[in-house]
Amino acid sequence: MATLFVFGFFVVIPMGIAGFTKRGLPFTAKRRITGRMGKIIGAVLIAFGIVMIVAGVSFATPTERERLIWLSVGAAIGAGATWLAMHRLWP
Repeated sequence: MATLFVFGFFVVIPMGIAGFTKRGLPFTAKRRITGRMGKIIGAVLIAFGIVMIVAGVSFATPTERERLIWLSVGAAIGAGATWLAMHRLWP
């Protein structure tokens, strides 16, 4: 079940978030999905990623569940530190 969690958390949700950016979702090597369609597909991907995360956590053993939660906390701390460093607000 850790595979569902990791794939949803690190692949599907970031792809969904890309649908809300100006560049849009990559469709082929030269084409991207932007605008309203990109936002719709992005929202579907985010919802699917959340379902994968919930399924991964709910069907995991207690030890796996604890490790997945700590993985989430570490990823959030890392993303926050990266954002702060990019905006020159930390070291």
